[in-house]
Amino acid sequence: MKRKLLAVCLILLPLLSSFVEAAPSVSAPYAILTDAKTGVVLYEKNAHTRAYPASTTKVMTAILALEKGNLDDMVSVSFNAVNSISYDSSKAGLFDGEVFSLRDLVYSLLICSANDAANVIAEHIAGDISSFVDMMNTRAMELGAKNTHFVNTHGLHSPEHYTTAYDLALLARHALTLPHFREIVAMRSYILEPTDKYEEKRYLNSTNHLLNPQSEYYYANAIGIKTGYTDEARSCLVSASETEDASYIAVVLGAESVDGQTMSFIDSRTLLKWGAAYCTPTRLVDKDTAAEAVPVRKAKGTDKVAVHTLEAVSAVLPDGVTAEQVERLEYINKNLEAPVAAGTVVGRVEYRYGEQVVGQTYLVTDTDVAKRSLFGTLFGKLFSSLWFYGIACILLLVFILIRTRKRRLKNRRIRQAEIRRRNKYQ
Repeated sequence: MKRKLLAVCLILLPLLSSFVEAAPSVSAPYAILTDAKTGVVLYEKNAHTRAYPASTTKVMTAILALEKGNLDDMVSVSFNAVNSISYDSSKAGLFDGEVFSLRDLVYSLLICSANDAANVIAEHIAGDISSFVDMMNTRAMELGAKNTHFVNTHGLHSPEHYTTAYDLALLARHALTLPHFREIVAMRSYILEPTDKYEEKRYLNSTNHLLNPQSEYYYANAIGIKTGYTDEARSCLVSASETEDASYIAVVLGAESVDGQTMSFIDSRTLLKWGAAYCTPTRLVDKDTAAEAVPVRKAKGTDKVAVHTLEAVSAVLPDGVTAEQVERLEYINKNLEAPVAAGTVVGRVEYRYGEQVVGQTYLVTDTDVAKRSLFGTLFGKLFSSLWFYGIACILLLVFILIRTRKRRLKNRRIRQAEIRRRNKYQ
């Protein structure tokens, strides 16, 4: 019996080890991994629980800078912007009265996590810091970050300054779609040129060690995004990676240091690697796949046209989820009228997993569809009309009544003639 049990264990051990290996081990109390393209959640740990974001706040600051500003704008540094933050916080070393391009400020914000640059950006975009913070909260809510509240531009600690891992993933996903954001967060260094207030170049180095080949935390597929740390928030990191087939966003909040290692980098790298290994794209439909024919009005010789998918659709799904579990929804043009050329877009197919759209493609016609002639159209309208059938029934009834009346009159005349004939010979 013991030998049989041992044999069974030996058989199951590889399966059990692979199962354990498939579940990422994350030490941070709050974490999430999403597909960067669709936002599908691939892994989460207390992802909707409020936490302090520290300097990952600057993702939101950068969103407004890129959406509302022009990177070529020249911006003057104010005394309030650079002196309203603690002297020992992360800075680019900006001086009152210096003038920089907005591009310089956004690079400083995202690469070396400059708190002074965050305030200067705020004053340039909104006129004052308080108004800019209001804009941050409004825009965050618009982007779906419903459990987020900012009280400053940079993330220095305040009890009322909070977010969630899920909300930060939403903000990061949107930020990656903005011009310049991705190229900025992927850079390892940047140089601020001398100004009339400071004669030397300022060399700014990225705080994201996932990007540094010399770092023990380096991950070759990493493309950003933003670090954060305060005593209350602990180590935080919003990161992203890209493979040939897919891209991922990871958020880790509240990570501690263990044996001298910063676990926010290790946890984030673990999540990104796990996503690439276990959450690869699943094909949902191939290109040129036939779909149900679409009705078309006034068509010559047909009342439907064959259609097919314009593109193939693949989506990153959570580990263990199959294509059969993805809902397929069709949206068809119900007022299609001939003539219709081959390749005309007549509808759209949408694929959903849960509440999230994970992919879509258009439906296009296979062939040309000619229009009926005017006579054929009128004739078709006539025969497809309820009035036509109603009038036809009435006419048929009248015809039958007339024929019946004529037959009766004829029979009556015959009978009368027969009576006269009989009376003649009596």
